[in-house]
Amino acid sequence: MRRFRRSERGLSEIVGTLMLVVIVVTAATLLAAFVASYQKQLQTEETFSHDQSLESIEVLGLTTKVGGGVFTSFNFTLASEYVNPSGVLDVSINGAPLVDFFWESVTNHTNGTYNVGNPNGLTIQPFDQVIISLCLALVCKTPAGNADYNFSFLGPSDVPVPNHFIKFDVFTHLHNDFTRVFLPPTPLAVASELNPSGNNPITLLDGSTSFQPGTNASIVNWAWSVDGIGHESASTDLASATFTESGTPVANGAFLTGTVDGTAAVANFTIPPGFTYGLANFTLGNNLTISGTGTCTPLTDSFFQPQPGGQTESLSGTTLAVTFSFKVTIPPGCSGARLGLLPAGVALNVTGTASGEEYEISPALGPLDPPALYVVTLVVTNSDGLDGTLPITYEPPA
Repeated sequence: MRRFRRSERGLSEIVGTLMLVVIVVTAATLLAAFVASYQKQLQTEETFSHDQSLESIEVLGLTTKVGGGVFTSFNFTLASEYVNPSGVLDVSINGAPLVDFFWESVTNHTNGTYNVGNPNGLTIQPFDQVIISLCLALVCKTPAGNADYNFSFLGPSDVPVPNHFIKFDVFTHLHNDFTRVFLPPTPLAVASELNPSGNNPITLLDGSTSFQPGTNASIVNWAWSVDGIGHESASTDLASATFTESGTPVANGAFLTGTVDGTAAVANFTIPPGFTYGLANFTLGNNLTISGTGTCTPLTDSFFQPQPGGQTESLSGTTLAVTFSFKVTIPPGCSGARLGLLPAGVALNVTGTASGEEYEISPALGPLDPPALYVVTLVVTNSDGLDGTLPITYEPPA
């Protein structure tokens, strides 16, 4: 009996030992699998982090055109400095995402259109440069004219303005966000009068202290404008303004009762040196008078109608001739009516302009007639096509 019990005890120890071995091997296998999985995940994360740190995309340049105070053309260049292709998921300007644009590879000479609904987006090949062209109209044609692409922003309010900073954000498949900010130039303008008490004072506009902050851009253009507020030229001669009429009988040089259609008044202005003329502002209804016998006065606005498109201007030397076409209803009971034009209250808005790099300090514009008030505006443009605008008021010394 004792030997039989010893035999059972020996079998139990062997089974227990085998079970321990199975447990240890299973645990080691599971641990090895976990370590291998973790190592693979860690290696993947390290590879992703390594690739993410090496990826580099730069916004190299900005090319714009401005018309009417808004961008009419907007292009910029993305450059890859990465050894692998870079997938671009999204591009935003001032926080507004681009939904459509045309792209063209400088290196590979390929092109296409990007749309935010395309999950593949845009892929920039290693060390390639891609020119991005934005559509600022409802629909734009590609340069080859073989395809259309739509307005590049969600709405017109997202389009950047020329005199504001522009921030680019480029988002990639590797979860990188590459940012660059383009700053507009800062204009500084000073208006002064040389020899103010002499016979020939000269107006000097100085923008040489304008500067470009924070970027590699430089100021390439200074553009000046001088607008007179209620400026009446000393050479304004309306007393000798001439009148012509057609379609209505004339007796003894006077208009008969009825409607005078096709009448024109011509006013001559002398443009100061260095100026180009702006708008000649007339209110003919308040400045026309009528003389004759009977009920000839007053000539109110109800009797006066400017003709659409009836203003023409011609410049000969420094003399600007402004012709105004209008129709006048002669009041009933007025006979032998004659028209006259009062010079009071008639203004000519003159604008002086000069542009070019040599005009950091403007050429002589003067003299500006005192005591009129002028708005002097300096617009500086940098090499990125961004503008900085500064208006100042200036009153020449008496």
